[in-house]
Amino acid sequence: MSCAEVIQCALAHELQENVVKLQNQVALVTGAGNLKGIGRGIACALAQEGADIAVNYVVNPQEAGQVAEIIRSYGRRALLVKADISQPDQVQQMYADIEAYFGRLDILVNNAGVCVWEPFLEISKPAFDHAVNINIKGTWECARLAARYMVEKGIHGRIINVASGHARRPMPLMGIYAATKAAIDQMSQSMAFELARYGITVNQLWPGFVDTNINDPKPELATTEGRKKLLATIPIGKPATIEELGAAAVYLCSEAGSVVTGDFIKIDGGQHIRCI
Repeated sequence: MSCAEVIQCALAHELQENVVKLQNQVALVTGAGNLKGIGRGIACALAQEGADIAVNYVVNPQEAGQVAEIIRSYGRRALLVKADISQPDQVQQMYADIEAYFGRLDILVNNAGVCVWEPFLEISKPAFDHAVNINIKGTWECARLAARYMVEKGIHGRIINVASGHARRPMPLMGIYAATKAAIDQMSQSMAFELARYGITVNQLWPGFVDTNINDPKPELATTEGRKKLLATIPIGKPATIEELGAAAVYLCSEAGSVVTGDFIKIDGGQHIRCI
């Protein structure tokens, strides 16, 4: 066999393995009901690799339904689950619905979150509470219930929490957002340490600037000039895409990432190292 034939065989084997790397697994992706959102990118990437998906959303069932249809077009099952993750009773019902429909849960991607751009001296209590209730309490509750289920069923599952480089990189107007992401960073590492004995990995994705709806209120994007200046802060010269976030999630959920835990992957074009 020639060298070229060996390479072709290796590539064919790799492609075949990729198709089934998440076969028969079930993933819950919170905040996945937005067509432009990171959650959609992650949900679809996992589905393309063989996973069935529970698509969590709060508003806009039409868009969430479209995300589910994309997943089904890959030959995978999709379940729409409406739940506000800041409400523990709704989170509990969401897990009950997933158990009833799929009969198992292997992967949790804690993607749902909110961003707040307010000066430290002026931030309102409602804005503060909203960010804490969703970004910290909601992420914690979703992870806690998923981990309990995985431990009870003996599932060597995966938990991915979507945080941000702002967890360790201060920026004006983003104090409360950064504080919530720092909390996710620390609790993710603690979860990883405690859950490793059960074969459950806990990792984070740290997106940089991604052109999604959550960034629409970002002050820098109000003008064309402001957008150019923002992009200039990215060493690689362009924002990350939701598909690139999805690819990173697939790696952490696959067998290739089975011994990666308590860590994070930055998908930010070098924004974080530029600030360092």
